[in-house]
Amino acid sequence: MSTRGPWLVASGVAVLLHVGLAGLLLLTPPIPPSPATPEEVPISVALAEPVAEETPAPAEAPAEQAAAPAEETPPAVEPPPEPVPPEMPPEPDPPPVTEPPPPVEPPPPEPTPEEPPPPEPVPEPAPEPAPRPDPP
Repeated sequence: MSTRGPWLVASGVAVLLHVGLAGLLLLTPPIPPSPATPEEVPISVALAEPVAEETPAPAEAPAEQAAAPAEETPPAVEPPPEPVPPEMPPEPDPPPVTEPPPPVEPPPPEPTPEEPPPPEPVPEPAPEPAPRPDPP
């Protein structure tokens, strides 16, 4: 029996599955982004100066617009520096040692027996009771 048959079938199924998934992903419409709520807007975007939209000037009053002084943007105010937490006071020095501790003496060596202790006797197991004969 040939072993190529199941391998060919499995590879064909895998190719069809991958092509189908790729086609499905390519043919589905993209999901539009949801509008950001004020809580989700990053702080850098919220604090940025608004961008002035360019609108065409009306043709009626070009002289009025030229006569108006250009608005100056105020200089950016730097945020105040963050307060520095107070440093921890240094730990006090330990009191000086006036008397050295007494030397630690090693424990006396255990006496070594010249003869090993005799082995403990092992109790013999009790004999098993004889089996009872079955009653007739």
